[in-house]
Amino acid sequence: MLGEANAVWTRRRQDTRDEILAAAWAVVGESGWTGLTLRAVADRVGMRAPSLYGHFDSKLAIVDAMYGQAWADFAETSAALEEDLSPEPREALLLVATSWLDAMAAAPERHALMNQRPVPGFTPSAESYEHAVRVLDRLHRTLARCGITDPDAADLW
Repeated sequence: MLGEANAVWTRRRQDTRDEILAAAWAVVGESGWTGLTLRAVADRVGMRAPSLYGHFDSKLAIVDAMYGQAWADFAETSAALEEDLSPEPREALLLVATSWLDAMAAAPERHALMNQRPVPGFTPSAESYEHAVRVLDRLHRTLARCGITDPDAADLW
């Protein structure tokens, strides 16, 4: 019984965190990164700003979770692509490039967070950055499969 209650509590807590992140993305989508405030996020989820501290230590912790979420989502997209890559290097590289550009164009706020630094003072945590590393590792493997083995090639890509 106690284990079941703990599982329910854990699920509710995760649902609330997910709701907070969705609200944060919505705020950024409407007001840009400068409009992201604890008050704006709290208002959107129907709680007071101090209540957010029960789920995130700070605004930067919310941004870190958003960063991790954005890269984790793209990691899933790129993993699915890996199965569809043509053995023809040009076609494979075109699919990878198109997928990246489509994803970034579809969500400019995510693009900004993933590739720029729109929030002063933000540095991703090791846990959130790990998702980006997975994507970059996959890119290195794809480039190597296409005969591009220079480690700096991904930066140029």
